[in-house]
Amino acid sequence: VKNPGPQGPGALAVFVFSFDPILNKTTFYKSFFSVTETTKHFNHSRPHLSRYLDKNKLFKNKWVLSSSEK
Repeated sequence: VKNPGPQGPGALAVFVFSFDPILNKTTFYKSFFSVTETTKHFNHSRPHLSRYLDKNKLFKNKWVLSSSEK
């Protein structure tokens, strides 16, 4: 989802969901205006986060990163 937020009109919004393995359920946690903003929050590099964005893989064994609100 391209986003007209403070990061500029071409920034890719990132939606973060927490995953509960006991309930096998994801729950919306937080959204960011850009990948850069997400990298700052999680203190990881852009290439590292890109391995998880829209890949349906758990980041840090807890988070699902998506460019859509699901």
